[in-house]
Amino acid sequence: MAATFDIGKSDGRDRFPNLDTACQHTIECVQEAGETIFVPSGWHHTVENIEDTLSINHNWLNGYNIHWALALLQQERTDAIACIEDCREGCTEVEFENLVQRNMAANCGMNYAFMATFMHLILQRESQLLR
Repeated sequence: MAATFDIGKSDGRDRFPNLDTACQHTIECVQEAGETIFVPSGWHHTVENIEDTLSINHNWLNGYNIHWALALLQQERTDAIACIEDCREGCTEVEFENLVQRNMAANCGMNYAFMATFMHLILQRESQLLR
C-alpha cells in the first residue's frame, strides 16, 4: 500500500509549506515486537512498517480533542438528517430525532446520548478526585 504522503520525498512541499521546519523536530524510532508506542492527541505522525505488521490503533477522546468529537457529532447529525429527511413527515419530531440519533450511532459509533453519558462519567470521576 502506498503512503498518502511520503515525508521523505520533496514532492508535495507546496501543500505543506512548514514541513521542512517540522521535520527538524522529527523523532524516529523502531518499535520492536510486543512494544507499544503512544502518540499524544494532536501530534502529526507518520508510520512506516518495515516488516509485515499487525497494527491496532485507538483514537482517544480527551480534553485536548473533545471539540473535534463534538464537531464530528454535529456533522453526523446534519448528515443523518439529510439522509432520512424523506421520512420526517411520517414521524413525530421525537420519533424523527430518535431515528437521527440511531443513525448517528450506527455511522460513527456515538450519538448525543452516548456523549452525554460519557461526559457525565468523566465529570463524576473528576469531581471525586477533587474531594
